[in-house]
Amino acid sequence: MKSKFLMLLLLIGAIGFIAMKKNILDFGPEPTLFTPEALENVLTDLDGNQSTLEEVLNQHKGKTVIVDVWASWCGDCLKGLPKVAEMQANTADSDIQYLFLSVDKEARPWKKAVERKNIQGIHYLVDGAWGSTLGDFLKLDWIPRYLVVQPDGTIGLYKATTADDPAILETAKGTASSK
Repeated sequence: MKSKFLMLLLLIGAIGFIAMKKNILDFGPEPTLFTPEALENVLTDLDGNQSTLEEVLNQHKGKTVIVDVWASWCGDCLKGLPKVAEMQANTADSDIQYLFLSVDKEARPWKKAVERKNIQGIHYLVDGAWGSTLGDFLKLDWIPRYLVVQPDGTIGLYKATTADDPAILETAKGTASSK
């Protein structure tokens, strides 16, 4: 009986260890700053110009940025786009910026989806896609993924997985100013 109990404890411990190593379980606080590695991640815009995440965020310093991490092949991402457009309409009188970061592996389907779905905002393709340093920092386990970056560059909301999550607008409106 004792050996069965010990085996069960070992099994539970091993599963917990593996889950933590794979970021399935995370008991730490959500970050409020991007890591240097994530900030160095290269992004490519629709015209093929490359910048780092840090450079892109610095272009919007002083403004609230809602970040949508998505991909053209992601059904949930595409289903969420009308809600994002609604959010954009509801915040049109503010200085909130919308930054779309695609984790597509190739530029062609990403560009086609941006055009076909008429996605309004600032668009970049993440170099390294899902497995990028940004993806690692975000502990991507699902997309779409929404973040709110505050005017001072800190992360006000680290993780939302649906565009209608009220925390997105609550966080964004709490830091945005009117035009």
